[in-house]
Amino acid sequence: MLGRKDYTQEELDHAKTAVDQQLAAYTKLVHAIDNATSDPKVVSALDAFERRFR
Repeated sequence: MLGRKDYTQEELDHAKTAVDQQLAAYTKLVHAIDNATSDPKVVSALDAFERRFR
């Protein structure tokens, strides 16, 4: 498998920005879901998804 050890600062900055944007979108989604429903299926699905990232 090919790999790299060295990345430019621009590549690292771009990656950090991308992750920050994804986390912000996820947080916005979670708040929207929390405020919109108490459906047990939705709550369960969200909990199952979040467990993978704790």
